[in-house]
This record gives sequence, C-alpha cells and structure tokens, in this order.
Amino acid sequence: MTIESFWRETLKDSKKLTALAIPIILSSVTTAALAITDSYFLSRLDSPVPLAGYGLTATFLVVFYATVYGFLNPLVIMVAQAAGSKQYKKVGEVVRVGCFMAITAGSLFGLLMFACYFLLRLFGQPIEVVAGVFGYWITVSLSIGFWATGYVIKQTLDALQKPWTATLIYSSMIVVNLPLAYGFIFGVADWLPALGLAGAGIAWLMADMISNALFFLYFFLNPSMKKYHGTKNGGGAKWFLRTPLDKKIIKNFIKNSIPVAIESFFEVVSYAMLGVMVGWFGVQALAARQISNGFLEMLYMIPLSMTYATTIVIADIVGKKQFSRLRIAGGASLMIVSCLTLLSVVFLLLVGNSVATFFGAGLPLADVIIPLAAGFLVIGAVSQMVDGLQSTMLGALRGLGDFNFSSIVSIIGYMLVSLPLAYIFGFHIFHHPMGIIAGFIVGVFLVGMILAVRFWQKTNFKRA
Repeated sequence: MTIESFWRETLKDSKKLTALAIPIILSSVTTAALAITDSYFLSRLDSPVPLAGYGLTATFLVVFYATVYGFLNPLVIMVAQAAGSKQYKKVGEVVRVGCFMAITAGSLFGLLMFACYFLLRLFGQPIEVVAGVFGYWITVSLSIGFWATGYVIKQTLDALQKPWTATLIYSSMIVVNLPLAYGFIFGVADWLPALGLAGAGIAWLMADMISNALFFLYFFLNPSMKKYHGTKNGGGAKWFLRTPLDKKIIKNFIKNSIPVAIESFFEVVSYAMLGVMVGWFGVQALAARQISNGFLEMLYMIPLSMTYATTIVIADIVGKKQFSRLRIAGGASLMIVSCLTLLSVVFLLLVGNSVATFFGAGLPLADVIIPLAAGFLVIGAVSQMVDGLQSTMLGALRGLGDFNFSSIVSIIGYMLVSLPLAYIFGFHIFHHPMGIIAGFIVGVFLVGMILAVRFWQKTNFKRA
C-alpha cells in the first residue's frame, strides 16, 4: 500500500467513525449535562454537604449504570443483524427480550444500589454526608430500572440507523430536568418546599420516566416502526406485553451480555473506589471532585463514544473480510480520540480555574475547594487522553470478537494495578487527593498499552 492510498483509507475511516460518534457523543452528553446543572444548583446551597453527597452517590451509581449498560450492549448488534437480514419481526422480538432484561437487571441493581447506602459508614465517609444523602439515594436507586428500559429503545434506534432520533428523544431529559430540579431543590413560593439534594433525585427520576414514555410512544406510534411489531395477540401493546418471549433469543442475549457486563462492572468499580479514596481526605475534597466530575464525565463521552463507533467499524471490516484495513481503522480511531482529548486538556488548562470558581464561589471554605476542583479538572483531562488509548483499543478488540482477553486485562489492570498505584501515589508519595488520580493514570496507561499490543498482534491480516 502506498502512502497516498494509506492516508486516503485513513481519511475514509475517520469520516465514517466521526459520523457514527457525533450523535452518540451528543446523546451521552445529556447525562453529563444533567450532572452539571444539578451540581451548579447544589453548589448554591448554604452547605457543601449536599454537593458532597451528590458526588458520593454518583461514585456508586456509575458502577451500576455501567454494569447494566454492559449487560444491554449486545442488543444493538442483535437488532442490527436482524434488520440487515430484513428479519423485521425478529427486531421486535429482540426489543421485547431486551426490555425484559432491562427491567430485571435494573430492578436487581437498583436494590443493590439501595443496599450500598448502609455500607457507607464502613467506607469511612463523613457522617454528615451519609445522613444527608438518604432521600436522594433512594430516588436514584429507583431510576436505574427506568433508565435501562428506555435505553433499550435508544439502542434499537441507533441500530436501525436512526441515531439522531434517539439523540433528540434522549436529550428531552435536559429540558424536563432543568425546571424540575430548580423547583424541587430551592422550592417554589409557599406550595413547594425546598427539598435540597432529595429534590434533585425526584427531578432526575421524573425526567427519566418522561423520556422513557417518549421512547415507547415513538416505537409504538411512528409509522416507520410498524414493520418491527409482531402480530400475535392483536399486535401493538398487546403483542408486546402478552406474547411469550423467544427462549432462543434470551439464551443468546445472556451468553453475549455476561462477559461485557463483568468487564464493565470491574472497570467502573475501580473508578468508584477513587471517589471513596478522595472521601478519606474529607468533605472539601469530595465537593471539589464533584465540581470537576460534571465536566470530566462530559469529556469521558468522547472515548466512550469512540469505543462504540470503533467496535462497529472494526466488526464491519471483519464481516467483509477486508483484513488489511483493520490497522488503518484502529489507527484512525486513535488519531481522532487523541486530537479531541488533547483539545480538552488545553481547554481546561485555560479555563479550569474559572470553571471551578463559577461552581464553587458560593460554598463555605471556597478558598480550599476551588483550587482542588481546578486541579481535578486538569489532571482529569489528562486521564481522558490516556483513557482514550484504552477505550479505543478495547472497542477495536470487541469488534474483532476478542472479549475474554480484554476482560481479563481490564479486571487485573484496574483492580490489581491501577487502584494500588492510586493509593500509593495519593497517600504515600504526594499525600494529596490529586495524587490518587495520578497513580490511577499510570495503571490505565499500562492497560491501554497491553490492549494496543494485542490489537496489533490480532490484526496481522496474513494470519487473519
């Protein structure tokens, strides 16, 4: 292959990846935007405790969200395959199975999330934070099941080449949550009391429910979706609710879901433990991390979305047996995510302190919290660059069908390498909460390099 043809193919794959990633990033940013608005409202209260409680809850919540996300991930592949082979009724059956799995997994992990509340004191968290977070903890535990069910329909629309429709509906959560959160947190006149952190949870749950309703209304009422509906029991909602589920689809769904769910669980548990470690430095450190978390979660949507897009592109290449293009596509993915995350680092170097000041100026001990938050923003952006390598290579290996190796590396690398390094850097080398993140970055980089080497070995097209 000549240099000219190499760059032509790289540009072609870059355009395809970007087209896939943009709507995925925008829909993913919705959740991060909710976190930012809630963080801003809570930072305007008289105490840093609600903001610290919000951050502590998010540390645990992300574990269960990510595990359910991983469990439901194969659905998009099953729907796309069925639609591609014009088995339209099978698409509907896969969606029905996906909704059943979402309700089951969402309910189970919601109960586990609720149970984790009673373990907070065992993790050494500040007593005032634990006491103040109970109402919020209950509502977000309930929200897991609602979110999971709606996410099934979102994935379905993505797989059916309707990503912008999915993004538009998913983004309705912002429109709904903004006024509800303001009203429930601060109160409205004399008829709605100020509920503080608990009010943020109520608004989040209501926004989830409304977004779900819009997804299902689209699935059942939009004419373009009719061909995916079954005809048993009269079709429509009766078919959806009363027809027995296809056992073969259930078996296939579970078989593909478990490895990804386990991998997602252990990876995000390691991130959750970072929040616990930060909590050992006190309320101010927790509040500072939460100020930074909203923006960092938004930045994380870049490598996360590239993981998804890379998986699709690599799988498409493998299906077409164009093995010589695998390394080109993988390199294009790395190039895109590296450029985007580098821009994030530069942006936060320039405005990180202003962002921290904007969110933290009204808090008690702001002179302590603001510098910590600014530091978390910058070092967190650097971690996104490293995570871009890890996430992109993980997505590429999934596209190759190499699930087991990536799962083993993720579990060992994150739990047995990254977390110990985070503890050593934070409490024995730097004696500072940002040292925790620095140590973790080193571990993530090692995981990413191992996955990159594995991808290079697996994409020797002569062997493939």
